[in-house]
Amino acid sequence: IMTAFKGVWTRQFWTSMAGEFLAVFIFLVVSLGCTVNLKDQATPGPSTTHIALCFGFSIAILIHCFGHICEAYLNPAVAVAMVCTKKISMAKGLFYIVAQCVSALAAAGTVALVTPHSKWPVAVTQVNENLSAGQALLVEVFITFQLVFTIFASCDSKRKDIKVPIPLIIGLSVTIGHLFAIPYTGASMNPARSLGVAVVFNSWHNHWLICEALRNEVSFMTKSSPVDLVTETDKKVEAMIISSIKKKFETHRFPFVAVSIGFAVQKELEFGIIYSCLEDKMYTARKGKGAFCNGVQLKVSQQQDITKSLVITEIGYKQDPHIMELMLSNMERILGIPAHGIRAVGTAAVNMCLVACGGADAYYHIGIHCWDMAAGVVIVTEAGGVVLDITGGPFDLMSRRLIAASSRAVGERIAKEIQAFPCGRDDKPNNLSD
Repeated sequence: IMTAFKGVWTRQFWTSMAGEFLAVFIFLVVSLGCTVNLKDQATPGPSTTHIALCFGFSIAILIHCFGHICEAYLNPAVAVAMVCTKKISMAKGLFYIVAQCVSALAAAGTVALVTPHSKWPVAVTQVNENLSAGQALLVEVFITFQLVFTIFASCDSKRKDIKVPIPLIIGLSVTIGHLFAIPYTGASMNPARSLGVAVVFNSWHNHWLICEALRNEVSFMTKSSPVDLVTETDKKVEAMIISSIKKKFETHRFPFVAVSIGFAVQKELEFGIIYSCLEDKMYTARKGKGAFCNGVQLKVSQQQDITKSLVITEIGYKQDPHIMELMLSNMERILGIPAHGIRAVGTAAVNMCLVACGGADAYYHIGIHCWDMAAGVVIVTEAGGVVLDITGGPFDLMSRRLIAASSRAVGERIAKEIQAFPCGRDDKPNNLSD
């Protein structure tokens, strides 16, 4: 062991470690920061090309600046490759990986510190919803391989034909890897980069560890805690519900068909699950634990300005012409504020999920039932939104009416315009028919 660590006890070694730490820190602060969209939700964020070029050029510049101080690997995958080919000792490789990971945590923390909380999480790698974990892992293995291959090909001492600066070649390799893989996986390419944001933003869904490809096969055997005895049953029930829904609606192409399950104790909502069938999106929330869509945490838009707010509602046939008149009048009054616009999507459950994920800024409805609202209310509130009565007062699960909004300011402004009409209550038996 002492022989393996022989070179560790030198000033040059620790200078290299310090250089690697600083290089990774600068690289990740710049590259993670370039992915943040500081504009409003309606404005597109940084493009794939923008992100890929920032990652690639920053790598090239930092290899140029730090290459004479340390090896400037900047990536645990590269350090492992160097150990496997005996370019560096195992001890040095191990210390490089530790320095890179610790630096990644510091960099992700710094980016979080200077980024508004409403924009969190930042640069978390996310698998395209149309890919399996195995397919996404294959993409990550490929882009990491092409990077390591490029490094070895460029740094071969026997080659005399290289006229282009090596840091630029490596930087371009990182760029093309990102241009290819961002639509698939978000292009991790660097385990330290993924680890840093996963820890800082507590987002581990599809986190890029080697075991990820096996996770979907063995997760049914994993319990959420030592005393959790229902995990396997949960999985079977979930599969049964989804299978039944897909069979029932397999020829129904309207995209917003959903199943909504809410759980309340003494009329206090505890958790909610909404499955948007044809979108294959599973929204879940538990009181005090956050809201998620397919495992990715949700955040409302936090829009405060009603004039910039997209509002959702639903309007259906009513036999009473006065009620129809009020429903149309409410839409007219909200548009006259003016609000940014009004949309009618088609199902209360999905409407509230759109508010929770920031796709819309508010949703109001009069005449729906507690089973339409329960799950969505938990999801919206756990995503940081607010749920009010149409008067602007406290929400009542049995009232058959609500406003779900990205902020209290938007919700209360809508409440000022809404004209109420009788819709009954769900805790009165004679009001359960419509």
